[in-house]
Amino acid sequence: MLGTMVDSHEQVLGRLHHQFEASNQEGTACVVSGSPGSGKTYLAERFLGNLPTTVPRLRGKGRQTGVTPLLPICEAIRSHEHGGNLDQLRAVAEEYVDAIPLLKDVLGPLLRARARTVDTRSTLREVIPSETFTFVALSRLLASFEGRAPPVLFVDDIQWIDASSTAFLGYFASQIRARRVFL
Repeated sequence: MLGTMVDSHEQVLGRLHHQFEASNQEGTACVVSGSPGSGKTYLAERFLGNLPTTVPRLRGKGRQTGVTPLLPICEAIRSHEHGGNLDQLRAVAEEYVDAIPLLKDVLGPLLRARARTVDTRSTLREVIPSETFTFVALSRLLASFEGRAPPVLFVDDIQWIDASSTAFLGYFASQIRARRVFL
């Protein structure tokens, strides 16, 4: 945790930038907490806006009304519309689309059929438990954004995300040091 909103926005923003710079070496996860209306989303959007244009920004959001499992994570992946690693993202998404139907719904326009992935998908699905397979797939999708600059995965209103998204973020955070991602 970087601090609470009792700290000034400038102090927290400075710590966010410091942590982001550290993620060039190894992945970093942080949480900005505070009471409702204290400016957490504004601060995060300001941080994202100040990043270099080469940094992939992935934005997801929890919703108080509830969502389809893993939708905040898939929406974050979809939120990245351009960049040099779009082909790599497409290839990884195509590899897992049949195993994770939500990917087809969320990333539909990005995907195209590839016959070469059919055997791989069915073999992996038979060997790896479904939740683990899904988490591996989503981790690989997020890793496909790694380039010159680490991607930033921002999930707003995390208190409202579904149990599967929470479990995935726990899984991803447990492996974050091996990745160049700022969560």
